[in-house]
Order: sequence, then structure tokens, then C-alpha cells
Amino acid sequence: MKIIQILPQLKEGGVETGTIDIARHLHKKGHEVFVISNGGPLVEELRRAGIPHLLWPVHHKHPWTILRMAFKLIGFLNREKIDIVHARSRVPGWITYLACLWTKTRWITTCHGYYRAHFGSRVMGWADKIIVASRSIQDHMIHDFHVPEQKIELIPRGVNLEKFHFRPPEPASLPTIGMIGRITPLKGHPDFLKALSLLRRQGIRFKAQIIGEAENKNTFKKLERLTAELGLNEQVEFLGHQTDIPDCLNKLNLLVLATTTPEAFGRVIIEAQAAGVPVVATRVGGVVDIIQHAKTGYLANAADPESLAAQIRQILDHPQKTAAMVDQARKQVEKHYTLAAMADKMEALYRECVQKKILIFKLGSLGDVILISASLRAIRQCFPDSKITVLTDPVAKPILDPCPYLDEIITVSKQERRTSSRRLSQFLKTRRFDISIDFQNSRWTHRMSYVSGIPHRYGFSRRWGWLFLNHRAKSKALPPVPHQFEILKCLNIHPETDRLEFWLSDKDRQAASDFLDPLCSSSNPLWMGIHIGASWETKRWRTHHIARFCDLIQKKYGYQVILTGTEKDKIFERQILSLTQHPVISIVGKTSLGQLAAVIEKCQLFVSSDSAPLHIAAALNVPTVALFGPTDSKRHSPPHHRLRIVQKKVTCGPCYRATCSHVSCMVKIEPFHVIENIEQLSLLK
Repeated sequence: MKIIQILPQLKEGGVETGTIDIARHLHKKGHEVFVISNGGPLVEELRRAGIPHLLWPVHHKHPWTILRMAFKLIGFLNREKIDIVHARSRVPGWITYLACLWTKTRWITTCHGYYRAHFGSRVMGWADKIIVASRSIQDHMIHDFHVPEQKIELIPRGVNLEKFHFRPPEPASLPTIGMIGRITPLKGHPDFLKALSLLRRQGIRFKAQIIGEAENKNTFKKLERLTAELGLNEQVEFLGHQTDIPDCLNKLNLLVLATTTPEAFGRVIIEAQAAGVPVVATRVGGVVDIIQHAKTGYLANAADPESLAAQIRQILDHPQKTAAMVDQARKQVEKHYTLAAMADKMEALYRECVQKKILIFKLGSLGDVILISASLRAIRQCFPDSKITVLTDPVAKPILDPCPYLDEIITVSKQERRTSSRRLSQFLKTRRFDISIDFQNSRWTHRMSYVSGIPHRYGFSRRWGWLFLNHRAKSKALPPVPHQFEILKCLNIHPETDRLEFWLSDKDRQAASDFLDPLCSSSNPLWMGIHIGASWETKRWRTHHIARFCDLIQKKYGYQVILTGTEKDKIFERQILSLTQHPVISIVGKTSLGQLAAVIEKCQLFVSSDSAPLHIAAALNVPTVALFGPTDSKRHSPPHHRLRIVQKKVTCGPCYRATCSHVSCMVKIEPFHVIENIEQLSLLK
């Protein structure tokens, strides 16, 4: 992968250190990494690692500079063919937003702090993925910036354990208490000094180190004046910017983080915990994710020097408890906050973002959903590393849930398609799909793929809906599965087989055995299933034919007959059972779709009209006789080499009507017609 990280400057701080750590990790893994910033002392670390740094003024907030940098970045993205752009601050966020909007490059932001909910900050929530370091920042982005939760990735900061060697705390007659971080009013340095003054008045001897560069001279002078006013000049030492943080921590007996505003994370805390330095921090933001009070550190109230001093004394006064706490903190860092874990999660997120995302539309009946199984297999074989999503009806979800070729299923009901199309299109737009494959081929699905901003849209040219497609296949008079394959050819996918699949669970198989085994009169029965249901009344085989067929097949060939159907077929079940002369097993309305499929799998023979169970039987390779009436068997029969089709020619068919006064197409199918086809399957002797 080719990745760019952009941040304002490369001075000291958790943001800058994290950027360099990730760049090094990716570089070692063989990825091509660039860092863009306005420079700083840490640029030298990138150069030593062999990572290119581009010195651009990406810290200026002037709109003209932002626009100029965006155009410059567009040229760089196109020239270098960058895969991922990662912005780590708001000004770089605007630059990368404009550039990625133009180039369609995958875009990630990291929220390193609590942003005020004004327009300038909202850009950080517009990316394809938003990285946060703590749950508190995650909640902040969801509630204050209305970022969808599925766009947010929680990746805590990590520490390089090779740099921070664990050193158990030892009692010191003159303990060194330190603060590490940029000197700014938000970091609470005045509260730290006031807490030290309270400790001194309580007779505690110590020395203190304040490590970090001041954001400006005025802030530093105010801090120096406060130090003098509190009489702490002899105890407090200002060390300025330091590059060797592990060495600084080795000289401390206690670290304090006195931040007054919510921290996004607090990287220096886990660095201290890794090094064996006990920590006192204020109870703000992401700090509470890292420190368990009195277990891995101590938490004090923000902007409260007395609370801060009290928690510092807890560490100084109880060395044995502190030693156990430090040991527990190190174990927590090793488990949750290592650089390797952070870098691996970041790399996995990058890979997820660059993988192709394919959306498949199939909103038809259950049988039609089963018919796309061969196409799903072929798509997965062609795109093994892509994320494949299906948009379907909620009733089809149980069929597709166990499908090994899918990563995700999105359901939308008929009611939602009528009333919530706009909301759905906005949701799909946030997912940034690369390809849509429309097996439904309706005007609604064609339009939905277009308004969802999917760049490559595949489907059949059908009426005016073709205007929404930019890759069109010509519709031909073919059976359903080869018909789908015409769309796949546009993607240069040529399936090796049209074999259907249905994915059964062990639980459903066990349920089928529980249904049938107690009803069986022999140790090795011949099961024959007859599906009496139909999606249209005109597809249903007549009840007196079914009853007569059941008697013939049992009397002549010894089959155990099973009637299958749904709850709405109960009335027909009663009619059939009242007409049969031989006992028939009925599980009508007693099974889920998966359990019904498991029953069909047990059958040596299955008879069905044009319905979902017909396609299930084909997918499970069960010898089947299909009864077609108002629909054309050439267009709707499933691929199955053990399938026989019975369809009688009538002057009015195939009519594709759901209602009919005479239903002559199904009436003309006599029981002996079905038995003839069964005999041709070589099942009966």
C-alpha cells in the first residue's frame, strides 16, 4: 500500500510520536509511506528511518493556503497513485477532504482531542473511517458530531516496550516528581505547582521536573513567576524539550498528568506504566480508560490541587501498595497498549479501506435468492480479498446468514423501500462501495445504486432504468442462473459451474431428524416430500391430484410421504389429508426454512411447484420433479441434472398471473404424469 500521513508539525507530543511510530511500522512491513508536515525536530527521525518527508505549510488556517495545499495534494495523489490519506488534525483534515473528494482516494482521520462542535471541526467526522483512541472521544464524535458509529474505529495508542524497560519502584529519600508534556494552560501545570506547594507545607521532601516545550514565552514566564511565588524555585527544575523520554522516566519516582480539559488518551501515562513509574492523573476524558483508580494508578479531580496532592501522597506513603500497582499497570500495558498492537490494528484498518467493496442487490423471493448462490460463489472466487455485501429483504436473511461468500448482509423491507429510500441511499453512500451488481434489475435498485454514489454499476439494460447503469449487459432468453452470468461477464467473471448451494446448520439437521425419526416405521425408509405451498395460487397443484398421487406412490412403491408447506397452507393440508386413503406425514407450518431444507435433504425424492423449496432441492442435489403452470420453466427452472419438469401446454400460458378462474395449466398435470417423470429419473422400479 501507498500511504500518506498529514499533520501540522513534527514537534514533541503524542500525535507526532504516534505518526512516526506508525510510519516506521508500515515501512518495515514493506509499505510505501510518506509524511507531510511543516517540519520540526522529529523530521530527523523519519529521515533516519528512510521515510520521505514533504515540507508543506499544512499548518496555516488561511482558506487560500488550504485550497492551494489541496490542489498540490491532488497532483501528488494522482502522480504517486496513493491508496490511503490519513489526516491527523483539522487543517490537514480540510486539505485532505478536498483532495480526496476530487481523486476518490480512501480517506482516514484521527481525532486526537475534544473538538468544539463548530463547522471547522466537523470535517474530522466526514472521512471514510475516523480513528479514536478512547471511548470518551468515540462518544464525543457520535453525540456532538453525529458520526455514525460504524465509521468509528477505536485504536488505543501504543508504547514501544523495547524502549521502555520496566524498572520496579524503589523507596527514595528525596523522590523526583515529574510532568512530561507541552507547556500549555490546558495541561494544568499551575495546579501541579500548587499541589507541590501543599506537599511541601505538609513536610514532604521532593524534587520536581517539568519536561516539555512551552507553547509560547508568555505561558512559560507565567509558570516561572508562579513557581517563585510558591517558593518552589529550589525544588522545581524546568528541563525544556527532551527527546529521550525513556531516560526522563527512568529518573522519576512519580509521574503526574494534571490536565484540566478532557484528554483524548494520555500517551505519557502508558509510557510511564511501561517503565514502572507510578502515575497520578486527573479524571478527564480518555484517562479513565487507561487508569483503574488505586489499581493501575490514582485519579484526582481536575483543577483541584488538593485532590492532586492527596493522591500523590497515596503513592509516596504506601510503597508496598505502589509496587503492586505498578506491576499491575505494566501487565495492562503489555496486554492492551503495545506499539505492535496499535500498529497491527492500524495496518488492518488501512487494508480494510483499500479492499474493494462490492454491493449486490437481490430483493426478490426466497427462491430467487437461492438462485444467486452460484453467482455469489463466482464473485468471491474472482474477488477473494474484497468485502462483499448483499442488500436483500429481511425474509431472505436466514438463507444468506451462513453463506461463506458474504461479509455482510443489509436488509430493507418493502415498506422501507417506499418510505426510507433517501435515508438508505445516504447510508450506502457512507459505505463507499466501489461496485454494485444488480441481480434484481428493477428501476428502484438501478436508481439506488446511482444515488448511492457507487462508481461502477452493473446490471441489465431494462427500460429507462439503464440510464443509472454504466456497465450494461444485454438481457437474453436464458434460464435464471445463466441469465445472471451475463452480468458477471461484464466484470470478466466466467463461472466454472452453475451448481446452486444451500447452507444447512447442524442444528437444522438435528431438528429434521427429531421430526421424522419418531414417525418412521422402518429402519431405512424411503422418504418422498411433496411441497403443497406456492407463492401464487395459480402455481399450486390441485389438492385432489396431490391426494391421489400420495396414495399411488405409497401403494405401488412404498414411499413414506411428507407434506411440506407454510402456516398459510394449513387449509390445503386438511383437504389433502381428508382425501388420502393411506397415512401421510405432515410438517406443514411446523418448520423454519432451514429445518424444511434439512427435511428435503433427507428425501430420496421431492415434488414441488415453482417455489423456493424447488430451488432448495436443486441446491441439495435431491432428485426432483418440478411442476410448472403459469410461469415458463425455461426461464425459472433451477440448474439440476436430477430434475424433471412437468409443464402442460395451454393456449393461455405461460401467463404469469397470480389469479385465474380455471388454472387449467395446473389442473392438466395428472398424478400419472408425475409418476412417469419419476420413473424416468430411474428412482422407481
